[in-house]
Amino acid sequence: MSMIPTPPWRHEFIEANGLRFHVARSGARDRPLLLMLHGFPEFWYSWRHQLAEFAADYDAVAVDLRGYGKSDRPKGIAAYAVRELVEDIRAIVAALGHRSCILAGHDWGGAVVWHVAARHPEIVEKLIVMNCPHPARFGQGVRRPRQLLRSWYMFFFQLPALPEAALRAFGYRAILRAFRKTSVNPGAFSDEDLQAYKRNAAEPGALRAMVNYYRAAFRPGRRSRTTRPSCRPSRSSDHASRRLLPRGPRPARPPSPSRAAAGEGDRCRSFPFSVRSRVRSSSAARRSGSCGRGHRRSTPSTRRGRRQEAR
Repeated sequence: MSMIPTPPWRHEFIEANGLRFHVARSGARDRPLLLMLHGFPEFWYSWRHQLAEFAADYDAVAVDLRGYGKSDRPKGIAAYAVRELVEDIRAIVAALGHRSCILAGHDWGGAVVWHVAARHPEIVEKLIVMNCPHPARFGQGVRRPRQLLRSWYMFFFQLPALPEAALRAFGYRAILRAFRKTSVNPGAFSDEDLQAYKRNAAEPGALRAMVNYYRAAFRPGRRSRTTRPSCRPSRSSDHASRRLLPRGPRPARPPSPSRAAAGEGDRCRSFPFSVRSRVRSSSAARRSGSCGRGHRRSTPSTRRGRRQEAR
């Protein structure tokens, strides 16, 4: 049975990114901000134990993401695009009276914090991600049949109306099974906990908003650059990195893309690039005479040049 702690938190509403968000908050406002984002099909309640645990040291805040709990539910699939979710968090941090935070996310909340850290690193002091791989790594995984089968529900959620009906059927049985059957420790959720999640899902418009997260993720035309984290720093992230790095000589300027190409051993290679951009980089490597790991490939013309230089 789950032991629900005595609530040390207070409920507040804040305005951010044009919407009204509900947050549960504990701790003093002058302490570092610990901002916690829930996943599907949850709401702020998933962080109730952490709100109690960290109240002594942090301004601990659990937010209902847009469409969840008592937060606003904007209409339309485009309203749940990643770019909107990222801007929500940036605006929420400011609305809570902070310039930066320790950002924690679980499941869909984890997906959001990955993108927040990529697009607005200046507001992220530390990043905690649970049950959510990096977006680029997940993109690689879904190309494998095994992972593709495990992600079947994402494709099912693209259908209109039917996913909401399936989640609602038999007294929201699918919602309850999501906690009892897929949890590592099914006994962690009491009947009272499950009823709280069921009531949350039964709110008018809640199921459609939850599923729209998945629908928006499959709409290429509605994605922004925030859906593809990049190794290229923004102005703000470059400024933040200069503040965090020790002073010293400036690093050498990297070679231009036409002179070097990333290889399989390059740790950054799989981070920002899509399949299409990898094809382009491979073509550039062939044209420039480069091989894997950024090394130059020896060709007859380059060998003749070396012999002439030796003479």
